[in-house]
Amino acid sequence: MPSIRTRDFGEVPYEPSAELVFPCGIPGFESQRGFVLLAPQAIAPVVVLQSKQDPALAFLALSVSILDPSYQSGIGPEDLRLLGFEGRQPQAGEEALYLAILAPAGSGSLTANLLAPVVINVRTRTAVQAVRYDCVYSHQCPVPRELLEHPC
Repeated sequence: MPSIRTRDFGEVPYEPSAELVFPCGIPGFESQRGFVLLAPQAIAPVVVLQSKQDPALAFLALSVSILDPSYQSGIGPEDLRLLGFEGRQPQAGEEALYLAILAPAGSGSLTANLLAPVVINVRTRTAVQAVRYDCVYSHQCPVPRELLEHPC
């Protein structure tokens, strides 16, 4: 089983099926094309998008369906092409996994970027950060604190 070096979790083994390819990188990190999706139990339901090239580069993310069960996809044509879904929006869960990247918002709270979710083709493991072509969702959606609390 392969493993990956991370800044926060040390050396972590992972299944090869957890590897993701971002054909164009992530905006601001275009040279970073290979990531591994990690799901450390200690921070569930939060997951980690860990760069394969840089142990210090990782993004915390949360499934969009946890934040908004009725989330409507709005992926642009070029991102649909890169993902292999030309001409149609993929079904969440069945065909695609939608992740919202988390960011600190001050005083210990977090926001989620629903305007530009990471979309993963579950069959090919190809991913893009798909900036929506509309403004239906915010890039600073508050994350309810109770979603992140872990019982002792």
